[in-house]
Amino acid sequence: MTVVQKRSLFWLSLAIIVLMLGIGIRLINVTNPPLDFHAWRQLRSASIARSLYYTYMPSANPDLRDKAQALGHFEAEEPPIFEHIVAFSYLLVGEEKLWIARIFSILFWSLGGVAVYLLAKDMTSSVGGLLSLAFYLFLPYGVSASRSFQPDPFMVMWILWGIWALRRWRINQTWKWAILAAILSGIAVFIKVFAVFPIALTAIITVLDMGRFSQVIKRPQVWVVAAVMVIIPATYYIFTVGHLASGYITGWSLGFVRLLFQPSFYIRWITFLRGMVDLTVIAVALCSIFLLKRDDRLMMIGLFGGYLLIGLVVPSLIITHDYYSLYFIPVIAISLAPLADLFFSKVSEYGKFWQGALVLVVFASFFYMGLIARNNLVAKNYRPEILGWIKMGRVLPKDASYIGITHDYNTRLKYYGWVNVAAWPLTLDQTQMHTMAGGNTDMNSPEWEKIFNDKTKGFDYFIVTQFDELNTQPMLKWMLDQYASNEGEGYTIYNLHQKK
Repeated sequence: MTVVQKRSLFWLSLAIIVLMLGIGIRLINVTNPPLDFHAWRQLRSASIARSLYYTYMPSANPDLRDKAQALGHFEAEEPPIFEHIVAFSYLLVGEEKLWIARIFSILFWSLGGVAVYLLAKDMTSSVGGLLSLAFYLFLPYGVSASRSFQPDPFMVMWILWGIWALRRWRINQTWKWAILAAILSGIAVFIKVFAVFPIALTAIITVLDMGRFSQVIKRPQVWVVAAVMVIIPATYYIFTVGHLASGYITGWSLGFVRLLFQPSFYIRWITFLRGMVDLTVIAVALCSIFLLKRDDRLMMIGLFGGYLLIGLVVPSLIITHDYYSLYFIPVIAISLAPLADLFFSKVSEYGKFWQGALVLVVFASFFYMGLIARNNLVAKNYRPEILGWIKMGRVLPKDASYIGITHDYNTRLKYYGWVNVAAWPLTLDQTQMHTMAGGNTDMNSPEWEKIFNDKTKGFDYFIVTQFDELNTQPMLKWMLDQYASNEGEGYTIYNLHQKK
């Protein structure tokens, strides 16, 4: 074995160790209920997976199946691929184990890490690939987010492999890489439509970088890649939920376009992003990409631009839902590789002692990040809490219809208590979102009495577990006080058929 081969094997071994450590830290407290990170979003997916599980289980009790399907019915946002994977896993193990979803998310994120390593290594060196992989795996926010039961970690994995294949296609320009790039990229957009921005921008840059536009545009490969990338997601977003997609664009994009002309929006965006990644690191990453070769530099600019487009298309979500920035983590990680490679190369000129000292400092930095991530994972045990929701579901009146204000848009009571609760509007959603869209909603105006009558029509009970939220809506509280109520452990239930 040559010296070069030994060195490559050494760095590869380190990368495997880092990957295993990254997986290991995510397995800490893996069976803790998913209430630590956007619980409403995770429990939404959990409810869908459970409904699919009971749908596919031949021996399921018909009444239980119907109830699971009713509780798992949500307005379609993206195809429930992840939920189907989890549901089939439930069938294999013979019971519903929610932590299985976390195992899959960890697997998806880790496989994405392999793509991060390959991209960074191919653009710089094994040293750059290793540092990029470590940053991707040990950033505290990324550790928590990558365990969540939602499509975003799954989407990020496909984006990364799609970008890797696009880069290989640009270099080799063969049919094999063209087809692979098209399929992987198309699947990424299929999993979640927002992948279209980094994928499309990178694909365009890739094509333009292959030669003169007038000649490249005539190549059959280009048209086949474009067709496959469009056809795969179009089967769902256009032909299946096209009517919902148009409403989504109208509501979340056009409805908040005024934000794009407000400097405060960009300040909020930067401030929101600072809670995930230090702004200095982002600045260093941006500067670092200028050390890359022209082709790779353009590709990385495309990836940064893809994130920017996501924020410009859904401005209200980029400053309120941090997981819309999850894709940005691997972009920053890969961007740090050229600077890491340059720095290590320079230090290597000073001898092995200084190389070892540098490695020790880097190792200590990521060890510290890992400690923070570990503390976040064990900060709270949610197992006792879910017992309360289970008990609540058992003692509430059966065969009744509910509307109310309970935790996480009623998803905790829906999932753990098996009680279907329609959502009453929350102050934050009504005031903050409407204000950002240019409106002015006053939930304490007299008109809400009519809204209350309309929204509660056909329901038997109004249930409240978020009493702080109720206190922010004096008009609602006044109207509910007119009905007979009972207090339970952690909740108050109002009988909408019985006035005081």
